[in-house]
Amino acid sequence: MNRLLVLILACTISFMTALRISADEPVDLLCLADIIDAMDTYEKDGHTFVYFGGEGGRLYLMEQTDGGLSEITEIGVPGTIRYLRVEDLDSDGSCEVVITSTTGDLEIRDGKNLESLWEERDEDFSTINAMSVGNVDQDTALEIVILADDHLHVYDGETHFKEWQSSEQMEASDILIGDVDGDNEDEIVLSSGVVLSSGFYQIEWSAGKTFGDQLFLFDVNDDKVPEIFARQADGRVRVFNARIQMELWE
Repeated sequence: MNRLLVLILACTISFMTALRISADEPVDLLCLADIIDAMDTYEKDGHTFVYFGGEGGRLYLMEQTDGGLSEITEIGVPGTIRYLRVEDLDSDGSCEVVITSTTGDLEIRDGKNLESLWEERDEDFSTINAMSVGNVDQDTALEIVILADDHLHVYDGETHFKEWQSSEQMEASDILIGDVDGDNEDEIVLSSGVVLSSGFYQIEWSAGKTFGDQLFLFDVNDDKVPEIFARQADGRVRVFNARIQMELWE
């Protein structure tokens, strides 16, 4: 656990430096989870639970307390966790943990005890470059979106059925799902500079250049539509507006 907390602190300092945030400003774990691929949080009944992929193929479940983090349980998983997202995939009131590994595995685990619920056995992915979870077909269940072996794959979070796979090759080091153009439907945003529509998965906007290495959404101009913030390899942050399809500032 000591190594785990040191890693969280190191990532916090790194992110604060990249965005030039004051060291006196507190960093919330909910915000921190947005920038660490193998970490996510889930709130239920006034409690904040933290899920984290650690060294040597370990998956941790912790609870945020006044004194920091209190470990609830940990479990070994195949491979080192690369991406981790926690969501109520089937809208039943309890959460599931979606994880991918550096060896190309995709798996869903129970949010309470971390036991395995499902894993992709029909595909033998060599690499999974990016992953996100969101509602991209407007039904009650969420979808799992991954960029694996240069193709985009969309899985139903409840049935685990693969709903769609891109016929053409795509690139991305990060994926976000959100309504970035104000049409009340979530889009799939690829870090490579492409925004796909939900449902039909058509390209709505291609920026003609890469957004950046790491993405997050924030409504910078208070118009109720979030902008795409993209962190560059050198730590700079660029901001794109998908509604007017242009870069705002760098």
